[in-house]
Amino acid sequence: MKAIDISDTVRLTTGGPKMKVTAIESDEYVNCSWVNNRNDEMFGSFPKHLLNKIKL
Repeated sequence: MKAIDISDTVRLTTGGPKMKVTAIESDEYVNCSWVNNRNDEMFGSFPKHLLNKIKL
């Protein structure tokens, strides 16, 4: 797996919106933000192994 860093763009392995990594919580979790279909900014914490780093 490629290293995930702050400001990287990621997506869940199961799909979903593009998310920006806002913080590295631990060796296993990162915090992300994204905008939903109503243009609301959303936040969440995800296990790194469930994220794919994507190129824009």
